Amino acid sequence: MDATTCPGHDDECQTRTCIDSTCGLVNNSDVTTPLTDPTPGDCHGLVCDGVGGTQTIVDTNDVPFDDNACTEDVCTGGTPSNP
Repeated sequence: MDATTCPGHDDECQTRTCIDSTCGLVNNSDVTTPLTDPTPGDCHGLVCDGVGGTQTIVDTNDVPFDDNACTEDVCTGGTPSNP
């Protein structure tokens, strides 16, 4: 038996383990490990939560790019806008 035969799946926030024929999970990603942003430009990001899951955070660098030189691309308190 090895970890690939254990239930569940490996992802960016946790990895399956098999130690002495016992399945388990290792939460190998620290809190705030950034993940692929599922919705670019929404002023939010996705990070590991430190216990194998994910959480959404406000990301002021995830601005709504509108490709218009006459507007700004900003995030204010997690809200995207192009004033």
